[in-house]
Amino acid sequence: MSVEIIYTNFAVSKESDSILTKKLMARDASWGTHIITLAAAEATCGAKSHDHWITTEPTITNKGTGKADDSHFSLTFPDTNFDFSRESVDHFIGTVAGDIVLNPSIDSIEVRDFNFTNPKLYDAFPGPNIGIDTLYSGFLPTLNGVMRPIVAFTVKPRFGITIDDLSKMYQAASDAGIDIIEDDERLIDPPSCRFDERVRKLGVMQKKIDTVYSVNITGDSQDALKKLDHCADQGIKMVKLDVLVSGFETLRKVAKRIKENYNSQIAITVYPDAYGAYRKLSREFILKLSRLCGADIIYAGSPNWARYEKEGGNLRDAIEPVFQRHRLLSDNIESVPRIKSTLCTITNDQHPSRAEMLTAYFRKNKDDHYQYAFFVGGGISGFPADIKIAGRTWIDCISHAATQDINNYVNYDLSKYEEQMKKINWHRIDVQKGLND
Repeated sequence: MSVEIIYTNFAVSKESDSILTKKLMARDASWGTHIITLAAAEATCGAKSHDHWITTEPTITNKGTGKADDSHFSLTFPDTNFDFSRESVDHFIGTVAGDIVLNPSIDSIEVRDFNFTNPKLYDAFPGPNIGIDTLYSGFLPTLNGVMRPIVAFTVKPRFGITIDDLSKMYQAASDAGIDIIEDDERLIDPPSCRFDERVRKLGVMQKKIDTVYSVNITGDSQDALKKLDHCADQGIKMVKLDVLVSGFETLRKVAKRIKENYNSQIAITVYPDAYGAYRKLSREFILKLSRLCGADIIYAGSPNWARYEKEGGNLRDAIEPVFQRHRLLSDNIESVPRIKSTLCTITNDQHPSRAEMLTAYFRKNKDDHYQYAFFVGGGISGFPADIKIAGRTWIDCISHAATQDINNYVNYDLSKYEEQMKKINWHRIDVQKGLND
């Protein structure tokens, strides 16, 4: 039984040797040093100690041509190197994506994926408490059984906002029929909008409003768990965590607390901020591990609109990577069917026709796929109207794309706001044309 870590985009400097560098990575990940013979340690612990230590070293498998200079390879560790039930998940990250990827001989590398061949390793991971099925079957009352993407409003501005401002926006979002309103990832406990007070005030409002309020509890494990308990006391149904700030272990602890103390009745939405700069982990690695640790909803990337709109690229090429991440998080994990699915989110600021395009494209090309969410910040706060009208327009636009005759599609009519949106450099995508290309 083993833990396989897959690395891609591997390249070394001209004066370095690929196979030697990979061997040094393996040695560093197990022995913690590049030194081959630990003479002093063996003299102290006995000659047979080396035989035991060497069994902890991962094996190298070149996955491209099978040659030493393959840019795609794996390190396969004995599963006895890790004890997820007793050790932090972040310790695991430090082992497979710590100093070993910072070797000065390495010009480029990405920690692409991981696989557990021992199903028992999954026992330490709670997985999502809510999952996609429950989100759509009653957790979000605003959906009313409609098969459309979820629409969330990430409140902007992130700084300077007061509790009174937030309360007004929450009420307006509810009047618009928005499914979720959430704290911005930087809105934690600023002087103008204190955590305890806003949770108390919006918790009271939540009891009368169908729009679910997601509270940002980002912090270290102790702080996040304390904030979770306060949210639960106020009747909050959803919390938010920046996993690359708080850590995967904090996410796992929060999910386990919800399962054990709150009967799995609170959802977690996760935002992995600045993922591209975090320990050279791929987005897929982060998403997969976040699902295991308890993310019910997670931001999974957006299409490369610039490639399609400005560079004349293919629409499919812009959207397909997003869909593949949806599958990664929603498909069953064969060896652990108890792990629920995680809902992907797409950020979609500016013109609502981008969300319209995605909704219609997935319907037409991906078997009516609709179980994902648009998390919109500036696209609602910056819309040329008030929050109620802005939110309603976004929902109507997406609902239109979710119900129109897909083979004879007619663009949603945004002519009332088109000139104002052009003035702020928001430009429509022609959905009808995109579907026919």
